[in-house]
Amino acid sequence: MVYLTGSYARGDANDNSDLDVFCIFSTINQYVLETVGNCARNTSIPYDLLEINTQSLSVDEYKSKIFGEWSEYAVTELNSVLLYGEQLVEIENINEKIQLSYKKNLANILMSVRHYICVDEPKELLTHKKFLHIF
Repeated sequence: MVYLTGSYARGDANDNSDLDVFCIFSTINQYVLETVGNCARNTSIPYDLLEINTQSLSVDEYKSKIFGEWSEYAVTELNSVLLYGEQLVEIENINEKIQLSYKKNLANILMSVRHYICVDEPKELLTHKKFLHIF
């Protein structure tokens, strides 16, 4: 499967946007990675004008919790355009996956807030470093 994700998938890309692509294969090996790299490098648009950011995962990695931070299972499905292949997520399970994704993000925010409180960091740094990164 090949998914277009990020700003181009959402329709809010600008001149500074990179092109985010998730490539999901039955298995990952050197040949697969080299092929993805060649495809990303050999486009009609030079890299300095459009950075193509590819992420390559196996189906098992994509579905695993270990790689969840990389694939953000539910978020990738919802903020993506399937370019090739079949959807990996069954629609009836999507609500549970969305809730898990939001809970992970909230846990990250909570842990950051606790850290900043413990070390007495200025709240402006928290807002700048964390909230802008997420939103």
